[in-house]
Amino acid sequence: MDQCAQKGTGRILGVRSPKGKLLWGMFVIDTPGRKTLLFTAGSRKSRELRTAYLVIDHIIKTSAATGAVIDFAGSSVPSIAIFMKSFGGDQTTYWRLYRNTLPWPARLFR
Repeated sequence: MDQCAQKGTGRILGVRSPKGKLLWGMFVIDTPGRKTLLFTAGSRKSRELRTAYLVIDHIIKTSAATGAVIDFAGSSVPSIAIFMKSFGGDQTTYWRLYRNTLPWPARLFR
């Protein structure tokens, strides 16, 4: 996230209370034709106020005319996955390849 912020391709969006306390935040990676909503964190109060919906709705509205793909980056946490799916996206499977290059005896213990 730090590298993206330094290169200007990443930004943090947030919602603060009237007193200035951070209630909710999100890290977004902006690349040509794509916005990836990488990480979100919120307080109990932000869930009550539904601030995540407000910010994501804003991202969708400001990106609508650009043709950019909004990648919600999914989640293995069921409640987060349901929340992200509520915006009408398509589910995509991302495959991972694990390669163990340790020497033979050490490889057995990994």
